Amino acid sequence: MLKFAFVLFLGALGASVSLGVFAEGVQITGDALVAAVSGKRFTGTSTRGNPWEATYTEDGKLHVRLLNKSWSDYGTWDLKGDRVCSERSKRTYMCYEVMRVSDDEYLWVDDRGQSTKSSGPK
Repeated sequence: MLKFAFVLFLGALGASVSLGVFAEGVQITGDALVAAVSGKRFTGTSTRGNPWEATYTEDGKLHVRLLNKSWSDYGTWDLKGDRVCSERSKRTYMCYEVMRVSDDEYLWVDDRGQSTKSSGPK
């Protein structure tokens, strides 16, 4: 994913938050990333075409499920730098950069550069 050289810097409650501008949206970082994800539920479609739902609790727990199958998984999430990282029982540790595409659309880009869009948060 190409990152434009232009970077916005915002100050929020004395904390410095930077937002990188990407071709597909604006990267959410710092305190804004915590606020965007913590206690929220997102829905989307996997790269294999399966609709999914992920809930990120405020205490660092994660529940992911496929909506068209009887599959679900639990784990934990945290932030590493400006990425949302999770470890689930059925998958290795994975981190995502999160871009806001619109008020209700987000782009999640994993460590391999694969991306998926979601709606939310709810």
